[in-house]
Parts: sequence; structure tokens; C-alpha cells
Amino acid sequence: MINTLSLFNSLKKSSAPLFLLTLFLYSIASAQTASPQTASPAPASPAIPKSVVSVISRSEMESDTVSGPGKQTSFYKNGTFYNQELEFLGEMYHSASSLSRLEFTTRFTDNILVDPERFSIEKLAYNFKDEKNDITFGDYFANFTQYSFSKAIKGAGFQHNFQDDKNYIRATYGSFYNQWDYLLHNWVSKTLRQTEPMSRYGGGARYQIGGDKYFVGFNSVFISDQENDGNRISENAYSQNLNSIDWEYVFKSLRFMGEHARSDTRTKPFSGDKTTKDAWANTIKMRGDAFGFSLDARIENVAPDFSTLGGGATPDRRRYYGNISRQLTKHLRGYLMSDYYYNRIDDTSTATTKTNNSIIETGLTQTNILSRKDMVLSGIYRFGKDKNVDGTNERIKNRVKLSLSDRLFKELKYKAAVEGIFEEDVPDQTMGNNYLYSFDLSWRCKLTKDLIIRPEAFYSYRFTDNVTTRGDDKVNTVRFNLTGDYKGNNRFGMGAELIGSNVFQGTDSCNKSWNLYYERALKMVKDATFKIDYKVNMYDFSGDHPGDDNYTEKRFIMSFNMRI
Repeated sequence: MINTLSLFNSLKKSSAPLFLLTLFLYSIASAQTASPQTASPAPASPAIPKSVVSVISRSEMESDTVSGPGKQTSFYKNGTFYNQELEFLGEMYHSASSLSRLEFTTRFTDNILVDPERFSIEKLAYNFKDEKNDITFGDYFANFTQYSFSKAIKGAGFQHNFQDDKNYIRATYGSFYNQWDYLLHNWVSKTLRQTEPMSRYGGGARYQIGGDKYFVGFNSVFISDQENDGNRISENAYSQNLNSIDWEYVFKSLRFMGEHARSDTRTKPFSGDKTTKDAWANTIKMRGDAFGFSLDARIENVAPDFSTLGGGATPDRRRYYGNISRQLTKHLRGYLMSDYYYNRIDDTSTATTKTNNSIIETGLTQTNILSRKDMVLSGIYRFGKDKNVDGTNERIKNRVKLSLSDRLFKELKYKAAVEGIFEEDVPDQTMGNNYLYSFDLSWRCKLTKDLIIRPEAFYSYRFTDNVTTRGDDKVNTVRFNLTGDYKGNNRFGMGAELIGSNVFQGTDSCNKSWNLYYERALKMVKDATFKIDYKVNMYDFSGDHPGDDNYTEKRFIMSFNMRI
């Protein structure tokens, strides 16, 4: 035991991935080799599930050929590339209610479009969980609240439940790097990488108390950039403390919830003095049913100086949103939505920069038309207006959409839609009318006992009055797909698409693409599949110099996946 613990300490200092792997294997060995002790008979405990160790291999070979005078604009490059991913998953139950889990995914590739590094760690996480505790080392999603913390980090997370999952304490700390390569490279070689961003670390704690109809959460988060990081070029460095309270209360069939957050943010320019700003963000929401109506409402006010490094918010925003819907008859449902928001709510802003945005939308959906249970007709009308307070910019948009869908002969479905958008630029006194027509037809056909095919056809036509060029832009799209299954373990498909664009001012284009694929599930190996896929994309542009920008992409992809 002494030798094993000393080995653990040395591994912990030298390599985090190896340490986590060894920790997991040690927990399995400890559980399996624990010496039995003599004790009085006890009631039979629940059966312990078996430990599981599996490896998923995903292998892919891709050959790309790009040709034509405009091939430099293609995303793909000429060549043959290989991509190999190995996903290790281990689960070991210590008891019926406690579990250790290790996930370790690596990738090797010579395709810089997939990963600039030839070898990388995609995921590394060790998790222990029982009835009261949940501990994670490695990749962890820190999920506190909208404003405080909602980010994926590489570090550690811990949660302890007091009575149930509504009463707990949660804590986390780690790096905001999106790649393990950056973090491990700093630990091992202590050198800089050209693609590596400035280091950012942070963490926080959340304490929640609650009951059947309520909870209250207290959140405290601290996040900081490393000002002296050698990878910092000219960007600002930030450090922040953010505290918030979130709550929820259920009254009958209505659910009320909210969050109130205060941020204290320090900004250190690359050259200049540090500044400090603190501000508030508040939101209150209500959802549920009352008096036969489904309700959804929220109010949000985010101050101009509020910011969050770990969560999400739109600074300088005040918003009022409401949605009410009701089943009017057995087959008719309607709704009404209003969304009003504006920015520059501080008194120091000018009328030119203050904007007001309002949206009103209503819609009806009718089912069982002509006594056909699958026939559905829906209609939507939306009014939107964006306006500066001083009137220098004002746009009004009216949108109408009608759609009809039905199922014919049990396996044949169609959907037709027409949409009109009517825009008006008030100061310029210009108007633009935009129309979109689309038709989608799909069919499921069982040709034989073992063969099923699913053809699908789609067509759309868009006509746009361009208020900028004062001309008409037109786009036609035609698409056909055919997929099928044979004997349950064979899948195949083909598809073709044509998109033609004719613009009043600019470059017309005609883009054509088609693809074929075949996939087979191999019964000799568990969860093994083999797939080949061939795709061709042809881009044809007719601008001032027709043909100079045209190019063609041909891609052949062969993949093999299996579980061990």
C-alpha cells in the first residue's frame, strides 16, 4: 500500500492524464482485492452492477481533390488525410449507488482542417458519484446560472447533496482553455504556442436550498486573465468577481423564477491604466398555465457596464417578452407574442445611438381539416419595427406565412408553404417585397420484406426586392434525396442539389452538388460499421470575368467504427 501511494504522488506531479487513468484502475483493483472481514450477518444489499470497460475506435480516411481556377477559395485542400479517434470508457460500481467513471478520448490526424495538431486529447474526465456526492476531475461543465457560470472548463467540480438534489453545495475551478494541448503543453514544456490564447482561470461556488415548490441559490464566481501571459498580444486582460442570487417558486401551475447578479470587472489594457466597473443584471420569468392559457413571460434589465466572463448576457439591454397561447377549439390553437427591447438605457447616451425594437406576432394552427387527421394548416403574421429615438433610422417589417401539410396513402407526406416579407425604410422612403415559395414531398416505401426506401424532393423559389441596390434578386433551389435500408444492417443513399442565384447587382451563381454513400453494420464485431461516401460540389460563378472563380470539389471518405 505504501509503494502504491508513493507511485500515485509521483504520477500526479508528472502527468495529469496518466494520474487519472491510474487512479481509476487503482479504484477497480482496490474494490476487487479488498480482504474480507468477519462480521455478523447483515441484510442482503442490492446487487452491484458489473464493471464495464470499453474502447470505441473511429477511423476515417479522406481524399480531397479541388480543381478549377478558383480553387484557392475552397475550404478543402488537395490530398489524402487520415483521422483516428480512440474513446476509452470505464465504469466501476463500488456499490449499488456509487460509481467511478473515466472517459478518455484521443485523436490522431494529419488533416490541419480537423486539428492543427497531429495528436490531441479531446476529452479527459474522471467522475465519482454516489447518493450524496458528485466529483469530477478534467473536462467539466460548470453549470450555475445564466449570468454567473455556464461554461466548459478543464479542472475540477464538486457537488454535495444535503437532503436531496434541491439542497446542495457545488464548487468548481479550472482553466478556460478549449484544448488540452494548450494546458498540458504549459505544464510539460513551459513554452509558448502561436495559436494559444491568453490564459484564463476561474472558479466559483453555488449553495442552494429548496423544497417541493421553491429553491434559492447563492452564487459567487471569480475569473481572471493572466496579464503577464506571453501569448497576450494586444488584447485587454480582465478579472472579475460576480455574485448572484437565483430563485424559483411554483404556485399551482405557474412557475416563477429569476436571477439578480452584480459584476465587479477590472479591465487592464495592454498599455494603459486599469479601470473598474460594477453593475447589475436582473431577470424575472414566469411560465405555466392559467385559465386555459399557456403563458410565457420575462423581463430583463442588463446595465451597460455589466459583463460576465463565465455566463451569458447582452450588455445594455432592457427587454419585455410575453407569449400567450390557447386551444381555441378541439382542432384550433392560437398564440400571441410580443417582444420589446431597447439598448442605451443609460442617461449619457445620445438619441442617435438609442434604439427601440418591437415585434408582435400571432398565429393559428388548424388540424383535422376536411376530417383528415394529418392535414394541418398554419398561418403566422409578424410585425417588426427598429427605430432610433431621433428617427434617423427606422425600418418596418411585415411578415406573413402560410403552410399546409398532409399525409397521403399513409406513407406519402407533403408540405407547401408561402411566405411574404414586406420591408419599409421610412427615412429613405423605399420598400421591398420578398416572397418565398417552397414544396417538400417525402415518401416511405417498403419494396420487399427486406428493402425500404425513402425518397424526398424539395423545391423553393425566393424573390427579393433589394432595398440597397433597388433591384430584384432571385434564388431557385431544387433538392432530391433517396435513402434506404436493406436487411436492417445495410444503409445507402444518394442526393443531388441545384442552387441558382440571379442577383441584380453582383455575381450570379449556379452551384451543383451530389453524393452517394453506403454503410454496413458488421455483425462479427459489436457496434462495428463500415461506410463509404463520395461527394461532388461544383461552384459556377458568372461575374465580370466568367469562369475565373469556378471550382470543383471531389471528396471520397471511408470510415470504420467499432467498439471493443
